[in-house]
Amino acid sequence: MKKLSLRSIILGSGIAIFVPLICFLILRSAGHTGHVAMPGYVGIDTVLQKTVDGKTQLDTVYHQVGKTNFMSHLNKPVDLSTSYPRETLVINYFTTGESKASDKLTYHLSHIQKGFKLKKHDTSLQLISIAVDPENDNLEAMRTFANKYTLDHDTWTFIKGTQSEVEQVAKNEFFLPNNEIELLKQNKVPGTIVLIDKYQNIRGHYNGLDSMDVKRCIDDIAFMMVEKNKIHEKSRR
Repeated sequence: MKKLSLRSIILGSGIAIFVPLICFLILRSAGHTGHVAMPGYVGIDTVLQKTVDGKTQLDTVYHQVGKTNFMSHLNKPVDLSTSYPRETLVINYFTTGESKASDKLTYHLSHIQKGFKLKKHDTSLQLISIAVDPENDNLEAMRTFANKYTLDHDTWTFIKGTQSEVEQVAKNEFFLPNNEIELLKQNKVPGTIVLIDKYQNIRGHYNGLDSMDVKRCIDDIAFMMVEKNKIHEKSRR
């Protein structure tokens, strides 16, 4: 085995020590604190009170998306609570009819898909688009619409449900604001993108019509993919 010279050892040690230090100083000079702000949670189901070592502690139980009844553009049933286990979901709304909001939202989702370079059968991230006009957004129209934006139907699913199901899920599962629920009642497209983690917790609402807020969503997706969730991982031990 070739012996390392003292010069090589010193050079290697220097790289190992000073390169991270230089990167840190560059980030600090640019105003970066070195801390990454993970996306928070949307929706609280309950707050539990427990006593640990004689001290009262509050344990927040965040909402998890419940059972849903949708049908995909490939004519397969979709339950958002069970159909995509251990996957991050990015959800938006669309219509196959004329809608500038729908076209812009879907365009932005296509860039999210391309940005993460999703490969076939890579199911760590799923894009879900929900039709807002059940009567006119039929399966044939949905398939045509889907093919316009993606050829990868393993990682992007277009789904539809009854009018009441679409509204109920938006209100009680996604916690969309009232003005967007009203849009759904009129079969119009809300501009919100909903981010759901692999434990079915809602982690963010984003303005899907604003490219800068879409970038924030992309950043949060990347953070979540490397996140160690203390709440859920602890419960699995």
